Amino acid sequence: MNLFLDVRRPDRDAVSRLLVDLDAKYPNGLDWLQRRLDDIEAGRARLCQLMNGAELVALGIQTPKGPHRLKLSTFMVAASSRRAGLGRTLIEAMRRQWLSDEIEQVTVTVDELDRNTVRFFQRHGFVRVPRARARYAAGRADLVLCWRAEHDAGPPRDRVAPLGAIPRLTDPPDR
Repeated sequence: MNLFLDVRRPDRDAVSRLLVDLDAKYPNGLDWLQRRLDDIEAGRARLCQLMNGAELVALGIQTPKGPHRLKLSTFMVAASSRRAGLGRTLIEAMRRQWLSDEIEQVTVTVDELDRNTVRFFQRHGFVRVPRARARYAAGRADLVLCWRAEHDAGPPRDRVAPLGAIPRLTDPPDR
């Protein structure tokens, strides 16, 4: 497995294949994905991915939402690769990067009926935001979960990259 934490030129076809059911979950999901991939290429969002050889098996898309705040817009592990610890590997690498980048808060929305995904994020330090819900489609409600650096169990175990080796998400994009 190879982990890449700041992909600037995503393989759009591979990302679209991994997120093939996005339109079924969210209205205009694939259009949204193309805009997010444009943001990644422009340095306005960050793509983290796990590759098994040439195959994309897991990804996380993070979008800045103000100083020291991010939204984990998308987090996916390929169905064929689940239950192998890849989600844990990816979220822990991103968490170390958040701490290194001095990110204070990360939010993620999760379908309230998807108990496995809710528990996954809770095991990794995300807590439910009371009275906060996001509605993406009729008949569906998503919970808002939040990770805060101040509640993290400890400092990063290791640095993902030397400080300054990759741009921080709080830095303005190169023009």
